[in-house]
Amino acid sequence: MKKKYDVDALYVEVFSKISAAVTHEIKNTLSIINENAGLLNDLAMMAGEGGGVPSGQVDSATATIAKQVTRSNTIMLNLNRFSHSGDTPVSQANLQEILQLMVALTSRQAASKSVTVSIHCPDDITITTCLLPLEALLFFVLDKLYDIASGGSTLCIEATVTGAEVQINLTDKEWPNSRFDEYNPGEKEQILAQVLRGACKKVPDAVRITFGTEKEVK
Repeated sequence: MKKKYDVDALYVEVFSKISAAVTHEIKNTLSIINENAGLLNDLAMMAGEGGGVPSGQVDSATATIAKQVTRSNTIMLNLNRFSHSGDTPVSQANLQEILQLMVALTSRQAASKSVTVSIHCPDDITITTCLLPLEALLFFVLDKLYDIASGGSTLCIEATVTGAEVQINLTDKEWPNSRFDEYNPGEKEQILAQVLRGACKKVPDAVRITFGTEKEVK
């Protein structure tokens, strides 16, 4: 049976969806900054007319602007990190940081369904693998799991490395009344798993991703 998708098309799809989410978030931060800049301008006019200016309002507006600038910088940093994932065919990276990055880049989808994500992964493991297909695979799995999530649930991501094998389990242990059993990895996930020379499959109570690596513990 001929495949519907090729790997490059999947990379483009993931990057397009992530870019759309990121630009939406940046637009939100700019709107908040603009609103508070307008408030500061109003307060400045009040001061110039000899009116009293509540210092609390000034402090609140400047703090909000600073917070949104920090938020924007973080969003752009995450996008930049993802954009460089394909710079080299095989790269070394911290496993926990990869998971955190993909959770951050899909946070808007999670928030839309009121899903909380819990990551359980040792912080001292560096893996050697193809980052772009791994991150794209995580994106598709997370995106689909968010879509079937029940509101207010928690998705648990548990990652371990045994010998030369990485195992990532996305579980519904804290996912009451979910439609978790409705999800089975599709062709997109299977293609990306093959690039990693690994597997993505449904096991009891979890979606499991496995692939090989050279393990390094700092």
